[in-house]
Amino acid sequence: MLHTLDRQKKILENLNFDHVTSIHYLCRKTQFNESTIRRDIKLLEQKKKIIIVRGGVIPIKVNKIIPLFIENLKEKQSIAQYAANLINEKEKIIINGGTTCSLIPDYIEQKNITVLTNSFTVATKLINKNITNVIIPGGRIYSHNSLILSPFNFDTIKHFHASKFFLSCRSLKDVGLLEDDENLVKFVTSLLRISDEIILLIDNSDNCEFFLYKFKFSNRDKNRILFLLNKYKKINIKELLDEQKLVKLAYLDNTVEIIDWLVFSTFVSEGIDVHTVEKRISFLDKLRLPVFPITADYLKLKYNFSESKELGLALKKLEQFWIDNDFIIDKNEIKNILKLG
Repeated sequence: MLHTLDRQKKILENLNFDHVTSIHYLCRKTQFNESTIRRDIKLLEQKKKIIIVRGGVIPIKVNKIIPLFIENLKEKQSIAQYAANLINEKEKIIINGGTTCSLIPDYIEQKNITVLTNSFTVATKLINKNITNVIIPGGRIYSHNSLILSPFNFDTIKHFHASKFFLSCRSLKDVGLLEDDENLVKFVTSLLRISDEIILLIDNSDNCEFFLYKFKFSNRDKNRILFLLNKYKKINIKELLDEQKLVKLAYLDNTVEIIDWLVFSTFVSEGIDVHTVEKRISFLDKLRLPVFPITADYLKLKYNFSESKELGLALKKLEQFWIDNDFIIDKNEIKNILKLG
């Protein structure tokens, strides 16, 4: 099963850059199911890679390869800067791979240091800063995270000794540090033995997505859990209990996810009335979602639009107005939004 970023890359590679790409087309080209496509394109829209319109998506700009996305970037930068300030002149250190550790070289001022790293990203940054005493181990190159790992022994660097070992990990749990690759665990364990001081760099990033990917959850359960993960910090109880706003939320996401959100809110929010939540759930169960009345064919026929990015943007604007206006839009409003005089 492909990871989220791999799926998103494949979706971007199959977009048509001169007109709207339908969900059906993406399902056929990528072999992903529709619910997976819809979840991933929402994430791509949040990253400003695409625009979701009625009937499909359009790319904002050509991007054949997804750039590395670092969650909680500002927090990781602050941690990396603090870590860099711990490095002294003439020290021998180890910088392990990982998103937070990869930011440490951005803040290193010392030139006369020796660095052992298993990260191409870290090594490249150090060399670009004229820190030339950089050591990398032998082994296999893992292109997806720019790491070099050996499945064999540790002989190549066992004589290296570091005063500090800067380390990050996938997750920190009661059982200890968690990683997703056996070779990486072996390599890090060996590095611990040749280091005087271990400095763990970890931020408040949620690791839910990683563990859903690693362990066997059904796609349906993954979708529901990830929806709550993305929404729970943004809970607005007034919106959840307002019927008209519930309709909008259900239209933008889906009814099942909004019901999950309502149930979840009773556990994480103070002062919410359970009976009111039950009424709203009953309301959603009976709800027939509104249907956006404007199609691409209508705009092409009525307003001489052609298949283009402009058509997608026009549909997006009209749909947003229609939603904001409680699912009502008339011909004069359409003209005004399209600025047709």
